[in-house]
Amino acid sequence: MKIFIYANYPSISNSVYLNLICGLPPEIKAGLGPSAGGKAKAAAYRMLSGALGFTPSISRNAYGKPFLSKEGDPQSAFFNISHSKTAVAVAVEDETGGEIGVDVEDFIPEQRLKSLKKAFSSKEMRRKDYAAKFWTLKESYLKCLGTGFSPPAPPPAKIDFSAYAPFQTFSSYDKYFFSMEFKGFHLSACAGKPFKPLMRMINEAELNSNNSF
Repeated sequence: MKIFIYANYPSISNSVYLNLICGLPPEIKAGLGPSAGGKAKAAAYRMLSGALGFTPSISRNAYGKPFLSKEGDPQSAFFNISHSKTAVAVAVEDETGGEIGVDVEDFIPEQRLKSLKKAFSSKEMRRKDYAAKFWTLKESYLKCLGTGFSPPAPPPAKIDFSAYAPFQTFSSYDKYFFSMEFKGFHLSACAGKPFKPLMRMINEAELNSNNSF
């Protein structure tokens, strides 16, 4: 699995942002503005294009998970996208790897953790220093399933990763996981088959180019 990360998307200049949205398909470009959310989405799809080597056309399943859709596009890749308030992550896997999920989250302050209490098991709540890790593991797992938090997915508190707090790679719930702490945020990835994460940090010059990664 290849994972591409842009660590500070709010700092993307307006000129680079305008260049990014020029290359987006209409269904992605619609509704974007120069807000942080718009920059995150534009950066994510530019990174996806760079990873795939072509500008993808995107459809979504019944639960909202995106997938490659345009007839004639190579259908030999699975992908997933996530962003926090600061970082964007794009994960890509070839057809042999199957469905994947990725999630990135800034470290969770105590005040916000209280509002997310129902998403964690009692054992996880006793390991609050791993809150961002547990959250991204849950998200990546549910995104790999393709359901997100919607039924028939189990409630987040029923997905307990407390036993894996110290581990970077492990297998659980019939899936394989990778989880890593970065400066200011945490990233987790999930797949149905064993995988080796190949990570690459993307800079603004690469983001602003038309080259493949």
